[in-house]
Amino acid sequence: MVDYTQASGHIVDAKGRRQYADQDPTKGVQGTVLEAADHNQLRNELVYLIHKAGLDPSNDVLTQVYDAIKKSLMRRPRP
Repeated sequence: MVDYTQASGHIVDAKGRRQYADQDPTKGVQGTVLEAADHNQLRNELVYLIHKAGLDPSNDVLTQVYDAIKKSLMRRPRP
């Protein structure tokens, strides 16, 4: 399950979500230390979605998630 980041230096937004923060030394903001786990989890979930739709992941196609969702919805029986 994808969750919001646990990386050190994150901020909590108005909706209570843990978000990445940019470094800003002039304001004393350390910024978020990006962790591989955050990025790997997201990428793994997206690649899984693409595979389950019967598509091959590609670094050159920027519509893969949309294509995978569309293809998956087209397979569903219509009422």
